[in-house]
Amino acid sequence: MSHFPRSAEDWTAWAAWAEALNTAQDPALACQLAFRPPGPLRAAANSAASAPREARDVRRPDLPGSILCEDQQPEEQLPSLLTSRAGGQVNAKPELQGSLQGMDRSSVASDTESEGLPAEDGPRLESSPGSAQGEGAQVPPRGLSSPAPPSGPAGSGQSGGFPAAALSAGHLPSSEVQRIMRDRQGSGLLVRHLAANPQDKELVLQLVMPRLVRLACHEQASLVLTRILEEGVKETMLVEMASRCDKSVPKLARDKFGCRILQQIFEVSPREVQRQLAQELSGEVLACSRHMHANFVLQKCVELLPAAYVDFIVEGLEEHAVEAAQHQYSCRVMQRVIEHCSHRRQLQQLLNNLLQAVPLLVRDAYGHNVIRAVLSYGEVEHKRQIIRCCVQMNILEVARNRQSSLVLEKCLDVATGDLEEERRELLALILWGPGPPLLDILLDRFGNYIAQRVIQVSTGHEEQRLQELLEMARPKLRQSTNGKRILQAARRKFGF
Repeated sequence: MSHFPRSAEDWTAWAAWAEALNTAQDPALACQLAFRPPGPLRAAANSAASAPREARDVRRPDLPGSILCEDQQPEEQLPSLLTSRAGGQVNAKPELQGSLQGMDRSSVASDTESEGLPAEDGPRLESSPGSAQGEGAQVPPRGLSSPAPPSGPAGSGQSGGFPAAALSAGHLPSSEVQRIMRDRQGSGLLVRHLAANPQDKELVLQLVMPRLVRLACHEQASLVLTRILEEGVKETMLVEMASRCDKSVPKLARDKFGCRILQQIFEVSPREVQRQLAQELSGEVLACSRHMHANFVLQKCVELLPAAYVDFIVEGLEEHAVEAAQHQYSCRVMQRVIEHCSHRRQLQQLLNNLLQAVPLLVRDAYGHNVIRAVLSYGEVEHKRQIIRCCVQMNILEVARNRQSSLVLEKCLDVATGDLEEERRELLALILWGPGPPLLDILLDRFGNYIAQRVIQVSTGHEEQRLQELLEMARPKLRQSTNGKRILQAARRKFGF
């Protein structure tokens, strides 16, 4: 086993030799590589050549019955074992190709004769295309290779590093910048370069502007665009970006990465650019509101634009208000519309359509959030209509349901001022109704939160009635975790 490499340098030399052999394009170069292995293999070949015939008759364990003849050296089998994965049609490594092409034919013949290998007659070794050595060039002495081009550190602009100097000087073509942005490592280097050289961000943006939409939808390139937009760009650049996104806003909105870039453009753009981009979603509001990515773009439009500019969103959802409120993505757009456009006359028809389906929506997994948004931001008349609808429903079922209990709790919070009459009516149903209902919801998983809220909002004779009911249920309350919470709330309110 002495012929195997014993150090990292030997292994590196062996690996480089094998890779050069596998990728050699010139047949003569491949022949020279095959008969000139690194030091450990050559030493093994010499020892095998000088050993007696009996010692060289070695049977191969992987092929029973086979034997190596005396004229067959171990290195003669290496070319067949190290076949090229690309069919031998790619160039060898530059650092090895330069040194091997510099050897003359006589040195190769002398080496093969010293190792006991017959020198073959073949064509004269010529330089491969792209090499610095041509016909009639002076051959350097054996063992000396052509100097390799210097490689500087990353960011120095030299080969092997990030072309920072060429980028800053504007010498990189647009296609090369786009290639760097799409590369995982290149995009990271470009982001770090822009962080250290923010003056280059507009230059990069100008170079990639023709492919802005495509790059915004790319995972790696979108990171670079995000960095550029976070740093801020001139208004003229934002206007040009909006023009590049013309007719492509729906595509960007539906893309996982493009929707984020589009939202950033909305955040940093002037009002007119925002309006121009938002109008491209007109006619596709319902479809975009149901999309897992595009719904965020609609929400951003509602949050940033004046209510007069998003009337097309309200109109797009108006006829499908109940259906949109029950959708996991559309309900988010509905909530933003109610929060920011509740004073708009155009929203009244949408709210009227919603309020006709309150019994259905208060129990829905997503619709109850829309009803709660109406209770928080709607007009007094809208709130009154929802509270009265809850009073007409079975109060026990409402309090024990996960979704409707949240709506009922919100009703108790907002029932003040002009809604004082509705508040008294709702508390009278809970405290004096058949049962009464309060005793049946004290220990319920969701109803106990309603009981705690009733304790907080009760006043006057409602407090007296509440203390009587809690005294009746005290033994059971002490034995339950939910009951202990209710007793703690009563202790803070009444010193109970």
